[in-house]
Amino acid sequence: MTANTQANNAPIHGRVMLVELSISQWSARKIDRKAADQVAQSNNVESRSGTYYKSLIEGGPLEAIKKLATKARQAHWHRTLPWSDAGPRVLSNLAYMEYMQEMATFGAEFDKLVAEFVSEYPLMRQEASRLLGNLFNDADYPDLQRVADKFSFRTNVMPLPIGDDFRCDIGTEEVDRIRAEITATTEASMQVAVRDAYDRVTKVVESYVDRLAGPETVFRDSLVENARQLADILPALNVTNDPRLAAIAAQLKDKLCAHEPEALRHNKTTRRETFEAAMDIQKDLMNFFGGAQ
Repeated sequence: MTANTQANNAPIHGRVMLVELSISQWSARKIDRKAADQVAQSNNVESRSGTYYKSLIEGGPLEAIKKLATKARQAHWHRTLPWSDAGPRVLSNLAYMEYMQEMATFGAEFDKLVAEFVSEYPLMRQEASRLLGNLFNDADYPDLQRVADKFSFRTNVMPLPIGDDFRCDIGTEEVDRIRAEITATTEASMQVAVRDAYDRVTKVVESYVDRLAGPETVFRDSLVENARQLADILPALNVTNDPRLAAIAAQLKDKLCAHEPEALRHNKTTRRETFEAAMDIQKDLMNFFGGAQ
């Protein structure tokens, strides 16, 4: 994989970018040490053996905000590839517009839900005093502006690092070392990104092999839906223009996504042919990874 990635890596900085999704929200949870001590005493255990978290506010817009944040992060991961353990991810220029439009939609809905929550916050705070009883502590609740400031939704786009762009007055030898380090890190991260794209294909293909192997094996419609979703974004995930990944992507679309779930359930010939196609793709993937090691 290294040789192929490097062979297609020359114009990589013109084909991809890094994008970071940052979502902040108020957790509405608080450690109650007094309650933890009471629980420990009633059960005759050390108070440090457990922690008591109380939920300050439940349901309503706050729960909707949490669910939306989860969906936005899933969409972010779906359209991008890993770059580092945390922080920015790789985004293809082919996926840029759709990604930004999708995130803008999520961001607008996020802001709407936050506005609803902030408007309801005073009443929800009053209701919490009734629901929590003796556990209620007014000091646990930020004032209106402070709680509003805890929410944010933003994306940050930045270029891929280029070693030759590094300039600093620290001596030629050290500058050259850092430039080489930046270049090596970029190449290594791109290899991780390529591997992630292949891993996604492998997961989908293995699902087809597992679920279609037996003529009576039950499978959900999501088997085909997941394959189609991947087939739609795979060209954008092929950030190094890898011809092998492009060929596998074409097979995925033409062979595995061609039939509806009902056809795979009730037409034995269609099911068998699709299973055999999945087996062929699986062999191609195994040959690729076997040769890359």
